[in-house]
Amino acid sequence: MRIENWPIHFGTLVKKGNLDSNVVVITLWTPMKIVEPQLRDDSYAVLSQLYSKDTGLNALVRGCLSNTTIRYIIVTGQDLSGSGQALLQFMKNG
Repeated sequence: MRIENWPIHFGTLVKKGNLDSNVVVITLWTPMKIVEPQLRDDSYAVLSQLYSKDTGLNALVRGCLSNTTIRYIIVTGQDLSGSGQALLQFMKNG
């Protein structure tokens, strides 16, 4: 199911790929422009950074819950704020 105005939160700060894809790619503190050339636009729905454990993680979870197509979150990059670790803990422990 394609949702044209998705993601709702921070939608202007993400790189949209194929909105029919079930994959979100998170680059943590690594700039998206470093990871983007290594990906095909049709291989992901959204490419985004995740700076904050609070605001960013909240927006990521809300975004994934609002798009039932999303099944996979690929996490890569430098985790300078612990947001990647917080995401992994959330997925593991709820």
